[in-house]
Amino acid sequence: MKMPKAPKRRESPKSSGGFGFENVEVSGQVVKKPYAVGSKSEHQATYLETPTGTYILRRRDGNPFYDPELEKLVEKVIRCIGVLTNNTLIMSNWTVL
Repeated sequence: MKMPKAPKRRESPKSSGGFGFENVEVSGQVVKKPYAVGSKSEHQATYLETPTGTYILRRRDGNPFYDPELEKLVEKVIRCIGVLTNNTLIMSNWTVL
């Protein structure tokens, strides 16, 4: 008996972020705040505070717990392009405003 082939994963034709996610452009202030207080994952995380919400900020290919490039952005206002997944913004490039 032949097994059916698994369907191929297709990326959305209008997607520019890879893996089926679309890039977004967001502006806001970079801040440090506690994350996951009381858990093994507790640490000071970098966030982007925007008029529409607050997102955990990560840099594509950056360390999620400590990224020296993000540390340089704390207290600055930036405009960035990245992929938004749930409450995390994984940015690919940015400009300090």
